[in-house]
Amino acid sequence: MSSDAQAIPDPLEGAGLRAIYESQIEPVLEQLEIKRKQALRLSRIIWAVAVLAAVIELALGFADDGFDGALNAGQYAFATVSLGIGIGFLPLQGVFTKSKSTIIGALCGPLGVTYAAEGVQPDGFQRLCDLRLVRGFTDKKFTDLFVGAHAGLAFWFCQATLTAGSGREEHTVFRGQLLQVAYPKPFGGVTVVLRRGGGPDGFQHPPGLKEVGLEDPKFDRIFSVFGDDQVEARTIVTPAFMEHLMALEKAYEGERLRCAFTQGNLLLAIEGASRFYVGDPFSTMVNRARVQSMAADIHRLFGLIDSFTAA
Repeated sequence: MSSDAQAIPDPLEGAGLRAIYESQIEPVLEQLEIKRKQALRLSRIIWAVAVLAAVIELALGFADDGFDGALNAGQYAFATVSLGIGIGFLPLQGVFTKSKSTIIGALCGPLGVTYAAEGVQPDGFQRLCDLRLVRGFTDKKFTDLFVGAHAGLAFWFCQATLTAGSGREEHTVFRGQLLQVAYPKPFGGVTVVLRRGGGPDGFQHPPGLKEVGLEDPKFDRIFSVFGDDQVEARTIVTPAFMEHLMALEKAYEGERLRCAFTQGNLLLAIEGASRFYVGDPFSTMVNRARVQSMAADIHRLFGLIDSFTAA
């Protein structure tokens, strides 16, 4: 990085972050705090009604058929409480979605990055499916879509939850983060790095690609590389890149990292816990720590981009 680039202050740290918080975020959070308290009162009423309804169901079951009746009624009571908890959180969820959009939108402004809280499928998602970075789903949900450029490289990043089946058979096949970023080194073909292993966690052969032989047994135990150009694949998946990927694999232990190089872009899928969590709905929204946590998540995103594009 040049000395000029180093001299540019980070807008999400120090005085820059304080200015954004005081001018754009805090006034909105103060209004949302009023709505949070109103929503919490409504939520508590809904929860109380659900618990009361469950108690009545248990009492009626006991009155009709003693302990056996109460046990049978317990299933309905449990469903009533569960439904009440879910409905009760809806008013709070609306307030917190608004607060999250406010905070992240304000933080992204000086970075030239746009943000959508939910419901937008990123361009290029189908390419991840075609290359088997994600697969086996029948329904999809996207949240926290960031679109912009970092260090001159266009990117998008989002969180995704992919499910298969329906009703009681519905199950999650992917929950984690997806990333596409323009790769700074030129290439013309397609190279895919997938995980080894049997069962649903193992790789499937991407159509039209052939396995690339690499002389690194440690890497080969974890990953398998496919490509349409054996020579180019080896220039991309260098020993340094393999070491970097294994280091990230260790850092993201259990999150089944995989990636692909295609059409001038790096594609990445990482399974794991959700990021960009706005905080506790039972505490005040006017809290600078929430904003600092979001800024740290954005820094981690940029750090992930840097770690791959510099590898």
